[in-house]
This record gives sequence, structure tokens and C-alpha cells, in this order.
Amino acid sequence: MLPMLPLETLPGWPEVDDPGIGAILLLTVALPLAISIPILLLTIGPTWFRQARADASGGSSGDEVAVGE
Repeated sequence: MLPMLPLETLPGWPEVDDPGIGAILLLTVALPLAISIPILLLTIGPTWFRQARADASGGSSGDEVAVGE
């Protein structure tokens, strides 16, 4: 199917610039990371900070199980 796609600008249409490597990397790597990192921090971040705060204060992070004597 790919060989059937026209690779040149059609007559009557304005010329299109070929994207450079920077534009391609921006759209395929940087933009998805810029969207997913804040979502990750909003969803997992509170758990990380709560656990770090409990570890710093010497408290329990909730992972230990109390066993009766």
C-alpha cells in the first residue's frame, strides 16, 4: 500500500517543506514525553512523596505487617 502513496506535491498544491530531524524528533519523542511526565507525576507522585516523608520521619510506610505476640 505504501508504494501507492504519491511522494511528490500534486499539481496546483503549494510546495511542502521536508521536515528536518529536529522536527521529527520533537513530534515523536519530546512531545509525548512532555505530555506523559506530568501525568505520571500527578498519578504516582503523591505515593512517592508520602513514602519518602514517612521514611524521613522514621514512621511506617504501610508496607510492614504487625504480628501479634
